[in-house]
Amino acid sequence: MEGIVSADCVLDEGGQFTSCEIVEETPVGRGFGDSTIRLAKLFKMKPIDADGVPVAGRKLRLPVRWHAGLSR
Repeated sequence: MEGIVSADCVLDEGGQFTSCEIVEETPVGRGFGDSTIRLAKLFKMKPIDADGVPVAGRKLRLPVRWHAGLSR
């Protein structure tokens, strides 16, 4: 089974993804949205962008495509 999720997240002063909300989840009810929220907590951006501007408070859309892996 595969899933596609988009989450809108806000960056904090350390570049962490916080306050994430699911805006798209297909298929619904299979846990892909909850898994994406947990995954987003592992992501981090530099706290200052290339122009020297802090990223705190910026909103980012995080697209995630889930698919079953093969185990051998």
